[in-house]
This record gives sequence, C-alpha cells and structure tokens, in this order.
Amino acid sequence: MTSAHLWFPRADVLELAEHAMAAPEHRRDPDDEFSTGLPSLLWVKDDGIYLLSSGLPGQPRTTTDHPDSKMHVVYAHSHGYGTHWHHGPPLGDDFVENLPLTEPLGEDATPFIDLLRDDTDTAASWLVITVHPDAAYVELRHTGPS
Repeated sequence: MTSAHLWFPRADVLELAEHAMAAPEHRRDPDDEFSTGLPSLLWVKDDGIYLLSSGLPGQPRTTTDHPDSKMHVVYAHSHGYGTHWHHGPPLGDDFVENLPLTEPLGEDATPFIDLLRDDTDTAASWLVITVHPDAAYVELRHTGPS
C-alpha cells in the first residue's frame, strides 16, 4: 500500500491556526477571497505541499516565506516551494482540503485547535498528515521526520 507522511512543525502550524480562529471571515480555497467557510487550516498541494490559514483577510507573508508567496504558509518537511510530488499516488493531482479547527481530532473528541494549543511540557512537536490512496489522517507526534 502506498502512503506518504507529511511533517509540519506544530509551533508554526499553531500560528496559522490562531490566525484562522481570530479572523472574522473564512475561505474554503486559497484563491477565493469571497467564499464562506469555517476556521480551518487549508492543506494545499500545488507548488509544494503546505498549510495556510483560512482566515480573511489572509495572513500576510513573512520574511520566512518565499518572495513569490501571496500569504504566509507552512510547508511540509522536504516539500517546500518549488517542489512537486512526482511519485504518483497517494498525492497525484493538485488539491485543497479543509482541516476544520473546531472539529474533534482523535479518539477523545478534543477539538483540533485545543490539541494544537497544548502548551504542556509533553506537547507534541510535529503535526503529521498520513496520506493513503483512500484516506488521510491527522495526528500530533513528539518525534520528527528521519
């Protein structure tokens, strides 16, 4: 079975999530400034694989973002700007997926945003999206990519 693991630093993802939670309006697609959505992370595969806030107005680009970026994004480890997935399934075509922040994540039904906000000493360091041909799973892990 073909699968892929996409690793994102949790602290960087939390910054995106807090922007989405504080925003007055939300989009469902990075290119649509007029759609109505929920506070979410947008998971995008096109020129790299990255997450961004669904919040409107969009989160401004920072000095760590590529100069061609229109807004602040967090790239998956080893899938930054200028890379493209050329390995076939499970990430064949470009896409945008919404990861709602107020929805439960995990078996204990804790909202996704609360898991990201965990500031205890035992908080996970990485957000991992595991992608299979027919499903994707989001989890938080303590150890990073090898």
